[in-house]
Amino acid sequence: MSLNEKLRYLNIDNYKLFNGFRLGTSILLFIFLLLLPYGFIVAPIGAVLYYVIYRLIIVDFRIEYLNRLYELESVTYFENFLLVLKSGCNMKVAFLKTSHIVDNHLARLIESKIKSGKNNTLYDLIGDIALSIPSSTVSNILYEIREAYKNGNNLGDSIRIQINYIRDSYNTNIINYYRLIPIKVFLLSLTCSIVLIFILFICC
Repeated sequence: MSLNEKLRYLNIDNYKLFNGFRLGTSILLFIFLLLLPYGFIVAPIGAVLYYVIYRLIIVDFRIEYLNRLYELESVTYFENFLLVLKSGCNMKVAFLKTSHIVDNHLARLIESKIKSGKNNTLYDLIGDIALSIPSSTVSNILYEIREAYKNGNNLGDSIRIQINYIRDSYNTNIINYYRLIPIKVFLLSLTCSIVLIFILFICC
């Protein structure tokens, strides 16, 4: 996924402004660090680290968070969506009713997109919603719903397969997360120690 696409998912429309601010603040930091003792060593390292870490914190970590959030919320949302759809509602009403039943970010996004696009067809609205979600797994579910709507197919089994896949993936990620905690703690401690030694070396 390109940086421009990630910024779009975060509602940051001005790609040039984002990169300009990131580059400009990196240059200012470089100039500031250059004035410190051993600045010719610290300045390039600090500026490059800031340039990389700025994108990680502002963009990449937030996109990763949104991916996991939407995938986790989609399980509850689409399970309820199938139940509402079975009650005899048409698909557009099923989306709106489910968004009232389920209170999460995904439900609010779907509801706002449908209400703001009243003049658009449901086919186009579902595509618009899918394009607003960074998770390819959740987007694929929406595209399947859109195709089922277009062709009049039953979508119960295909969505349940996707829901089970998300649930299994989430459980696996939780297990892997806890397994990696000791390694992450060690790497964080090592990094902090190196930075502290480096600062003491400069100050002395």
